[in-house]
Amino acid sequence: MNKKPFHIAQLLAKYAQNECSEEEVIELNQWLAADKRNKILFDELISSNRITEDLSYVSSIDVDNEWIKFSKGGAVKKTKTKWWLPLAAAGVVLISSLLYVTYFRSDEVDSVHTAKVVESKSLKYKNDILPAEKSARLVLPDGTEVAVGDDISVDLDGKIRDGANHHVLYGDLLPADNKPIYTTLVVPNGSFFKMTLPDGSHVSINSKSQLRFPVAFDDNERVVYLEGEAYFDVAKDSQRPFKVVANDTEIKVLGTKFNVQAFETAFRTTLAEGSIGIKNKDEEKVIQPGQYALISQGSIKIGKANLKKDLAWKNNEFYFESDNIVHIAKQIQSWYDLDVVLGRSVSTSKTYSGSINRDVNLSEVLNMLEFVSDLKFTLEGNKLLIKNNV
Repeated sequence: MNKKPFHIAQLLAKYAQNECSEEEVIELNQWLAADKRNKILFDELISSNRITEDLSYVSSIDVDNEWIKFSKGGAVKKTKTKWWLPLAAAGVVLISSLLYVTYFRSDEVDSVHTAKVVESKSLKYKNDILPAEKSARLVLPDGTEVAVGDDISVDLDGKIRDGANHHVLYGDLLPADNKPIYTTLVVPNGSFFKMTLPDGSHVSINSKSQLRFPVAFDDNERVVYLEGEAYFDVAKDSQRPFKVVANDTEIKVLGTKFNVQAFETAFRTTLAEGSIGIKNKDEEKVIQPGQYALISQGSIKIGKANLKKDLAWKNNEFYFESDNIVHIAKQIQSWYDLDVVLGRSVSTSKTYSGSINRDVNLSEVLNMLEFVSDLKFTLEGNKLLIKNNV
């Protein structure tokens, strides 16, 4: 079952308009049964006919305060009430974003908490959380999973080596028929990683991301597959174009430096050096350094990039510039591996700006955010509650 927020938001919108198929109703029932908080959200949305208030409520649900409102209920049935028509795409996107922050653990990549809870040095917080560390796991072609704690590199002969001391970690992976054999690098929440591909290209992988790569590229092209976010510094090879495939979109380069974000159904790439071509099923475009490209309603949109902001994570920095709390919370959630809950009255339209290095404890980031906002942060274990500072 697809439990991604955008998909669930679409199901909720279709259900409200009596457009769900029988299969979709079953899937929605499975989602409701998976977590009590899903039922809370569903009941609150269905119980109101005031669309504006519903959206405001979705954007500010406090799970703890609303928990007592949960009561047992049966499975959903097809409804004849069409109270969601004005929402259209914008409503689905908003609900999707807030489902992600308020109700969904960021567990598409890894379902186990890796948050490193430590004693707080300040009386302000009950505890503190250490920043993300360099760690990942390799899923080998035979399905074997191996934990790795340092940079890795892949030799031309297919051997995977420890980047620090060049010890061979895994070998004998070259395909006998010259067809690419893929290995997947999984970087969970609370982690980051770097690796060198067999052609000498360097990749930095952000938390909550996966990179699927061959232990040896073929003679005609170099293809990798990305879920999440990564920064590529591609080795030049005029005979073999380098391709990144993400969310049904392909990026094609010969040698360049660029960032790719491919979370959920979204896609965005930012070019630092060189030039790249972006291709989806409908069109193909080329962008130049300092530009970004994103997919919007199936079309490729190009604009001027804010390189400092778009590449901040790669440069070990949180850099917020006119960002709402949903965007900020997503970054904090995946970097520190948290459960994040928004208070009922927290605005999701108000924006904030500020920056700080990412290699600091969570308390320092929260102090910075409190300084530049009207918000209050309460931390208990790996759970972060965000409320208005009143």
